[in-house]
Amino acid sequence: LGYLDVSIGQIVTQIRTRIGPLRTIAYNPYNAVIHVGQTNGVVSLWTPNMGKPVVKMLCHRAQVTGIKMDKSGRYMITTGMDSQMKVWDIRKYQPLHAYHTHRPAADLDISQRGLVAIGYGKHCEIWEDVFSNPDYHPPYLKQELKGQLQSIRYCPFEDCLGIGHSIGFTSIIVPGAGEPN
Repeated sequence: LGYLDVSIGQIVTQIRTRIGPLRTIAYNPYNAVIHVGQTNGVVSLWTPNMGKPVVKMLCHRAQVTGIKMDKSGRYMITTGMDSQMKVWDIRKYQPLHAYHTHRPAADLDISQRGLVAIGYGKHCEIWEDVFSNPDYHPPYLKQELKGQLQSIRYCPFEDCLGIGHSIGFTSIIVPGAGEPN
């Protein structure tokens, strides 16, 4: 795990994590802590001034496949090979909600307005109210893809979701996803 200061082009520090391959990684915009998902279901939190994880959280019973932080840095969403999507309160390091997905998610993203997009296989689902509503509710939107999903990202300040898949690229309109100008 390496930290590069882009203002001067120098490597600040490099940390040997000794946790095996890093499968997924996310950045918390509130406090600059790096969240690393591991194959054993653990998410570890790293800072550049510590040689070991600040926190280790057992998030899933299987490999962590995705981690995203909301824009406030208070909530973390993880997905795992156990076909679960979990919402975590980072301030308490406790799960708020857990949702079952049809398959293990390949990728996820959170829009500026809190809509969560998860993708698996040839499917993409958009969920709303995952931070505030603990009850199961069906996805807000579903999209069938032509190829196997590789990555999904929301466009900032737009109601648009970009989906990369094995055949190419698809963009869909997601009403209410972006912050209005």
